[in-house]
Amino acid sequence: MNNVEFKDVEQQVNDLSARVAKIETIDDIAGKQRELAELEAISAAPEFWNDTQKAKEISRQLDFLKSAIETFRSLQKK
Repeated sequence: MNNVEFKDVEQQVNDLSARVAKIETIDDIAGKQRELAELEAISAAPEFWNDTQKAKEISRQLDFLKSAIETFRSLQKK
């Protein structure tokens, strides 16, 4: 009986892992990470705040990307 239950749990874990991998692809986590790295490099430049409007927009985008990636990583860990 325990062997059957283990196989059921193992199958559920495999199914969930596949779903998480699909979410990673659909949500383009790798692309978000690349974009985050690019924007972080831009925001580190000394002249970043010379154009405050653009800097604010980049900062908002940075927050969005960090949140999306962090949310996915949290899901992935669970």
